Amino acid sequence: MCDQCDLWFHIKCMTITVTSYNILSQSDDEWYCSKCQLPNFSDSFFEDDDQNQYDDNNCEPESKGMHFIHLNARSLLTKIPELQTIAFKTKAAVISVTETWFDETITNTEANIPGYTILRKDRNRCGGGVCMYIKENLAFTPMNLDEINKNDKFLCIELLLPKSKPIFVGTCYRPPQNCNFVEKFENFLSQLREDCEIILLGDLNICFKDQSGSLYKSLNELLKLFNLSQIIKEPTRITEFTASVIDHILCNNTEKISQSGNYELGRYLATSRRKIE
Repeated sequence: MCDQCDLWFHIKCMTITVTSYNILSQSDDEWYCSKCQLPNFSDSFFEDDDQNQYDDNNCEPESKGMHFIHLNARSLLTKIPELQTIAFKTKAAVISVTETWFDETITNTEANIPGYTILRKDRNRCGGGVCMYIKENLAFTPMNLDEINKNDKFLCIELLLPKSKPIFVGTCYRPPQNCNFVEKFENFLSQLREDCEIILLGDLNICFKDQSGSLYKSLNELLKLFNLSQIIKEPTRITEFTASVIDHILCNNTEKISQSGNYELGRYLATSRRKIE
């Protein structure tokens, strides 16, 4: 039972292992459902300039900004209601989802989030697939690049903001056994304009906590080449015995990022907040 809203949930629906449940049930620790765990984001980017938002702790005005969220879903169709709650509470500009497990039999209506436009790259009902939800009041153009068109693991848009350079926002997924991903990722990055802001979200299955692996070293060198920084530092995949940082948010202008981090929703949700100046 959630200690905040007093509603009951199946541990399977909350992706809690039996071992974790037994440990929790024998302790005095509080547990909150995914809805109550979400912070109360402001929607200050869409408000008037003279309407200040205040943080409950220090009563200082929040900076304007847009929220970008990445979620590794591992079968999104069963989690649409939860994702709708996330969208409603965070008012995110873009929600990036990997491992949708969608195919052509799933319609956009079934995957709909009110107030958002969905873009998809499907694979099958057993794995893979990416999608992006973009707020309907934001102007954007889907990127038509060779590496995107021929690859179901990349999806990218050009976000068009008033009085601002375009922002390239992308979703990326690397299956665990994909050995030539870094090469394809380099082809993808080389097609993006260097003079624009880049924000890439995804599950690359390359751990940034263990920096000894060859895949990490190859990816890290590639990020340096394209002036990209990985801003998610806390573990994004936690099991009974391991903790890894394999879900990433990459950007080429960290000065524009005012907040970043993870929120635990049974699985981890990686988020970032971009300032609007």
